[in-house]
Amino acid sequence: MSSWSRYRRLVGAELFKLRTVRRWVIVLIALIPLTAGFALLLSSTFKYSPGGLPPIVGPHGLAVQDQFRFMHQPMTGDGSITVHVTEQHLPPQEREIIRDNGEVVVPVLQDRAGAGIMIKSAAQAGAAYAAIMVTPHAGVLMSSNFGDDITGPAATSPQWLRLDRTGPTVTGYTSEDGAAWTKVATVSVPQLPATAQVGLFASSPDETKLEKSLGSTSLGLRPTQSVATFDNLKVPGSVAGEWVSDDIGSVDRSGESPEKGNGPQGSTRALDGTYTLQGSGTFRTNLMPDDPVEGALIPLFFGLMLLIPIAVLFITTEHKRPLLKLTFAASPHRGTVIAAKATVIAVTGFVLGTVAALVSYSVSMPRMRANGYAPPNFQTVSLGDIDVWRAIVGSGALFAGIAVLALGLGAIMRHSAAAIATTIALVIVPMFIGTPLPLAAARWLMYLTPAGGFAMQRTLPPDPTLAVPSSMIWPWQGLAAVAGYAILATVIGIRLTRKRDA
Repeated sequence: MSSWSRYRRLVGAELFKLRTVRRWVIVLIALIPLTAGFALLLSSTFKYSPGGLPPIVGPHGLAVQDQFRFMHQPMTGDGSITVHVTEQHLPPQEREIIRDNGEVVVPVLQDRAGAGIMIKSAAQAGAAYAAIMVTPHAGVLMSSNFGDDITGPAATSPQWLRLDRTGPTVTGYTSEDGAAWTKVATVSVPQLPATAQVGLFASSPDETKLEKSLGSTSLGLRPTQSVATFDNLKVPGSVAGEWVSDDIGSVDRSGESPEKGNGPQGSTRALDGTYTLQGSGTFRTNLMPDDPVEGALIPLFFGLMLLIPIAVLFITTEHKRPLLKLTFAASPHRGTVIAAKATVIAVTGFVLGTVAALVSYSVSMPRMRANGYAPPNFQTVSLGDIDVWRAIVGSGALFAGIAVLALGLGAIMRHSAAAIATTIALVIVPMFIGTPLPLAAARWLMYLTPAGGFAMQRTLPPDPTLAVPSSMIWPWQGLAAVAGYAILATVIGIRLTRKRDA
């Protein structure tokens, strides 16, 4: 009999063993309704109530940050705007900051401080736009409607920039000399009206300072400013008239604009065809960092607590009875027997975890949306999103990996209670320990323990501002930690099983 045939026969035999222990089957089947019950219970407790001023809502119905200095005039129909960005630097008041504790800080320009040109549907926060800019360290970027930036050449000022509009289509170009142009990107902005606002802008994102220590997390935001100088401004096709300057997204002088936020006041200076703008802020989506999908999958924790004991007992029970001796007598290849058991428990865990995740998501999400986890502060998610399916299937992979880890520890320890306690300690305890730890320590704890696998349940990028440690790493990093522990435990279990008596 070939090795493959022997392995398949053993997998079938181990599956038969798992199915014939009635109490195990009952517990595994109960995992699904238990998860659904906790999903129903917990989802009603997740409520989001925004405070303060209503958010600025962008063209896609989502909350955005839209703040910068804008010098503009109307342009009707198709046209273009070209400018030469000659310099970016800090304003004088930003060149030295003395903090409350007496510390002297010498700021630098923010990496994505922008100096560029923009076509915007209206001179107000949240209006649709397309823009191209040069930055101090991120190169040339093109942005539209608060989506992801499109990266162009890795250039800094001085740099020539151009935007061409044809209906709803806007194309951005950059040039070193104003003669040979390089296309950066073409974007569609269907919300642009026939007459849109075009002009120059200067922006500088807030400086973020995150401090996480034992028992506390603090997030500080300090507004920053940048100064940009332009010349050779050309807007053929624009309506003749004076340029108008606004601090988009900042409180106006009358203070009667509830949809606008606070921020430093900018300035515009024009002299002999040279324009100097000083501005702060940025334009991007401004969604809450909490992940509704991650919240909807929290009930899987309780299902995992049922799977771990079954995975351990799947091997330790046989050590208490002569069953394992009979198995080894029939199949002396002990490593193949352990591998077959690992295969059966991994597939069982994957199927149960995936189904439980799908049930938990389906039960939780409608209630969470009704409780405030919906636009504009949260992205709309559905089962049609690939990231949602990655979280659901990833939860199945998490279950499979932890089940194999539990089995491997059972083979190593040959003691049910010890193996179950060790598995739970490795998977659950780091989540509680990591919560009060400093940021770097909490992140490394997730890299180095199976607890990082819970990152698979998150659809948003890592966010260090959240209290849950698994939210600080990428999903595949967490799953790699689970897989590493599962493989290591299985390999050690196989080696010890070959050396010891059954």
